[in-house]
Amino acid sequence: MKASIYFPFGFPTKEKSLTIFEEVATSPVQYVEIGIPYSDPSADGEILQYASQVAIENGVKVKDVWEAVDLVKRHGKKAVIMTYANIIYQYGIDEFVEEAKRHALDGIIVPDITVEEFPQKLKLLKPIFLVPPNVKEERLERIVRNSGEFVYIQSRLGITGQKEKFDPRVKWILDEIKEIDKDKNKFIGFGIHSANDVKLFRKLGANGIIVGSALVKAIMEGKGIEETIDNLLDT
Repeated sequence: MKASIYFPFGFPTKEKSLTIFEEVATSPVQYVEIGIPYSDPSADGEILQYASQVAIENGVKVKDVWEAVDLVKRHGKKAVIMTYANIIYQYGIDEFVEEAKRHALDGIIVPDITVEEFPQKLKLLKPIFLVPPNVKEERLERIVRNSGEFVYIQSRLGITGQKEKFDPRVKWILDEIKEIDKDKNKFIGFGIHSANDVKLFRKLGANGIIVGSALVKAIMEGKGIEETIDNLLDT
């Protein structure tokens, strides 16, 4: 089972987050998602909102995150940035794309820009689009065709980090994606907290999972990063 680990840059401090990214990048994962903190993260649950706010108070800027991208790439892992539309627009789309290309970024996730509205210039960064459980068949195909490294399937409606039941429609989505593009990576996110969750989605047909809140929570509780990731992936 492949894995993508999300962590907000700048939490609990800029320096500590770089150490965390290095530990994650040396773990048995394929992707590292670097979060640019934002004051109104619509897809984030309580834990990630808190971490993002701390990072903002630490003075994190977009220009700071490229160091984390370089660090991840040095360890041979794929680096993905997750952020929100206003961050990119304020930085400047052209400048953001040029910097991303210069640092060999592997993908970008922008939850508040739909596949239909995604700027053409930003498509150069191989966007990864979210698939909600209530997606219609026609739109699902459009998302799959336009997604880069993987398709980000939400395990349920709502925000990240909540321990709620997974939506049964996820099985239909996984089957449909396989029909649309049998080679497309199918990653499940939102509320992945245990090895049992991972086993469930592997059985349903996913070949990857996305973890964010569970790692941030573990770090806040003083738990080890390697141990947390190993337990989730059951390695």
